[in-house]
Amino acid sequence: MAKPAPYRLRAEDQIDTTVIYIQKYKILEEDRISFYRFFGNGRVSSGFLEGDSLEYNKPERTVAGYYRMRNPTEFEMQEFLAYSTTHAKYSYSRGVVKGDTLFMYFDPPRNKPITELRKDKEYSFYVKRKVDTLIGKPDW
Repeated sequence: MAKPAPYRLRAEDQIDTTVIYIQKYKILEEDRISFYRFFGNGRVSSGFLEGDSLEYNKPERTVAGYYRMRNPTEFEMQEFLAYSTTHAKYSYSRGVVKGDTLFMYFDPPRNKPITELRKDKEYSFYVKRKVDTLIGKPDW
């Protein structure tokens, strides 16, 4: 999916581009929040929120990625993760939209039906969160 043809969100697609999707968790007793923000042009940004952080409005400071819908509720995504100036990788994931929740499968087989992934693959989930203002556009 690197440098894909631009995906254009369709009316029947269930990804919501007017919200962010968040996951809350703890690492060493510290609360953390990670997020995904989807754009109508097939771009996605992800990152972390701290306190009253508005990082979701700064796509240039987040992890850049692309997504495309396989059907109205199932999508695949590829992100470029830069760990340092010399170490980076592409990360592939697939997900399902169910109501206000994204179920994400990281590094899944590309050709297996998503229903089979649910049986044998761990997943993470992200819940839709309405925010006051979404600004910023992806520049990738």
